[in-house]
Amino acid sequence: MHGVTFVPVSPDTSDQRLLSVLDTSGAVLHTRAAAVARACLPDSVATARFDTTRLTVERAPTPRTRHRRAAVTTDTAYMIFTSGTTGRPKGIVMSHRGVLAFYRGLMDHRIVTSEDRVATTSPLQFDFSLLDIGLALSSGAAVVPVPRDQLRLPLRFLQCLADTRATRVDGVPSIWRPALWLEPERLACTRLVAGARDG
Repeated sequence: MHGVTFVPVSPDTSDQRLLSVLDTSGAVLHTRAAAVARACLPDSVATARFDTTRLTVERAPTPRTRHRRAAVTTDTAYMIFTSGTTGRPKGIVMSHRGVLAFYRGLMDHRIVTSEDRVATTSPLQFDFSLLDIGLALSSGAAVVPVPRDQLRLPLRFLQCLADTRATRVDGVPSIWRPALWLEPERLACTRLVAGARDG
């Protein structure tokens, strides 16, 4: 699948938003976890499901004519959509060259090493989650997904970080405020905590 653009969408995304993302991005294939089903997808979009061992095509894509055979560094690597709180969600395009330059810059500062465990708190469709995954892949660190239901419960969130021995955690201020107010000492093993603006 070399040269394919990645457009992440969370399983929690509403049908209306998903259809908007498909229409705006021109996506031709929707892949999902085996346990997740979508009935709203138009016939023009191919579908596939995956589990821990394989990818199964359910509806094959329509053959398309490729006008260029070789991928180049300025091609789109992925597209992230804004929240849409001020109107229709807008797709932010990241090129392969831009993504590599970003991660190389981070690696130069040794923000994450192969000994780190990176806890990720963001849904897949937000760039924070891709930051965590990219940092781990480029440094040999481990990614630790924090279950969505634990983010709303500060004590469980802190216990999850302690149990998984997370050394780096990225999260918006609304996650950290109640957690740090209650028991900040539970973060004793966490070397670095990063935050971003809510919304």
